Amino acid sequence: MADYLSTEIKRVVVVRLDEGDDIIPIVKRIAVEQGIKSAFFYALGAMSKVVYSVYSLEKSAYANMEEIGFFEITSCIGDIVQIVDDEGRQVDTFIHAHMTFSGKDGVCRGGHLQPGLSIKPMGEAIIFELDKPIHRLQSEIEKRGYSPIRF
Repeated sequence: MADYLSTEIKRVVVVRLDEGDDIIPIVKRIAVEQGIKSAFFYALGAMSKVVYSVYSLEKSAYANMEEIGFFEITSCIGDIVQIVDDEGRQVDTFIHAHMTFSGKDGVCRGGHLQPGLSIKPMGEAIIFELDKPIHRLQSEIEKRGYSPIRF
């Protein structure tokens, strides 16, 4: 059954992405440096390389794909949460993002964004920090490759 959390935006962080930058590690670094525990973000721009995946329920694993060329980021949205152990102790900051992108043909494709993207020539991201914590369980991620968000 669906569950929800009512929260407010605590602050907004605007990020300029320069050529060669990779969205996932940049957003994670900023979240850690700024003490952001839960947030959502979006990004746009263009890139010369993208690494993404699609989750297989049958295999309980992601199938990674990589494409090189020139691509427009048509949509990228994700969240920033904390990975916690079974006792609720923070283990890591986790970035979960999905992206669609198009090449010269205008055809869109996408999936779960993985580290390895290369911005070219530029991009931007907007991080909306939330005032209440959101987390995922490390034990669930280790067992099945994902964990639903928890409040």
